Amino acid sequence: MNTITFTIDADDAIRAFERAHEVMARHVDGALEAGAQYVAREARQRVPKWKNELLNSIRAERVTEAMPPGVMAWQARTGTNYARYVEEGVRPMQSHPPGIANGLMEWVREKFKPENDKELSRIAFAVAFAIQRRGIKPRPYMAPAMEASEARVRQMLRQAARAGIAEVFGGR
Repeated sequence: MNTITFTIDADDAIRAFERAHEVMARHVDGALEAGAQYVAREARQRVPKWKNELLNSIRAERVTEAMPPGVMAWQARTGTNYARYVEEGVRPMQSHPPGIANGLMEWVREKFKPENDKELSRIAFAVAFAIQRRGIKPRPYMAPAMEASEARVRQMLRQAARAGIAEVFGGR
């Protein structure tokens, strides 16, 4: 009669399970960071460019606020007050969007090169009125970057999980 003998060293298994959380967290957190960096690169390639302020503000960062213990999260995000208006646009007849004034004044100053502050204010008011009346067409860059990156980010996370499992249970 043929037999197969398989022995599990209980001490080795216990040590592996004790290390599992730290090892898996390290592998998965690294993949989450790499995934967020990947999405940020995709977004930088798709963002409408004007003086590169919005482009240069796109970055990957760890999410720390309001996260339960043990939860790891990274995000690709922008750092300007007008990024949302570029991504989503502004519907006509809405009141002047909060926070757009600074970006609008800067844009007017660069685009029209007014001679003084009075002219700057006049032009900015006219542009703001036109935005209120006609809106701003959306120019999405972040959502398409997320969509284009999803398969690659999932692949990164699968590979990280496999590497963590191999380290915990199969050695290095």
